[in-house]
Amino acid sequence: MKVNILLILSILVLGSCNKTKLNPGQYKQYIENPRHGLYVEKKLGEYIFGLQYKPLEFVSLLDQRNNDTLPITNNANQYTGLEHFTLKIKRFDGQSVLKKGGKSLQDYYDLISYFSFGIQNDLSLIIGIDTFSCALSHFERTFEVNPGITILLGFATNIDPEYKNDRILLFKDHLLGTGTIKIRIKGKNIINAPGLKI
Repeated sequence: MKVNILLILSILVLGSCNKTKLNPGQYKQYIENPRHGLYVEKKLGEYIFGLQYKPLEFVSLLDQRNNDTLPITNNANQYTGLEHFTLKIKRFDGQSVLKKGGKSLQDYYDLISYFSFGIQNDLSLIIGIDTFSCALSHFERTFEVNPGITILLGFATNIDPEYKNDRILLFKDHLLGTGTIKIRIKGKNIINAPGLKI
């Protein structure tokens, strides 16, 4: 019996070590390619909501462009404990999300304030039976260079990234008029993602 258990554990450990590793350019392309299921779009009303799952190695790789002093492996340690995502919102008609409906200047500033400070309270992440509040959100201001908006998100899940359950972003919209939105990243796509060759 003990021999069977040791054999099974050995197979599991060796199998997990065989994860494909890609060089930084290939890795970035893989993670961002919608075909691999780590970027998912959902169309609702006049909007397209895009959600990008970002493994720790990916976040570290993106940060590495701005910090050449730390190796990627050391850099990744500062991001542990959080699951990272990017939420993108754009309109079908290509118009600015912030100038929705050509409303008043006050409405424009209300949207900027909401995306900068209030949206964090309306976002949660569901993994299995657990729901996690948004621990960090950062609205990237482009000053209308890009008509869509981008918000970087972090959820303090303390769950192993290899955990098999789907990640479901729950967004309870109050200003765009879309209501509650759920966007799912399948757990199998997270588990099957390659690693980063350093």
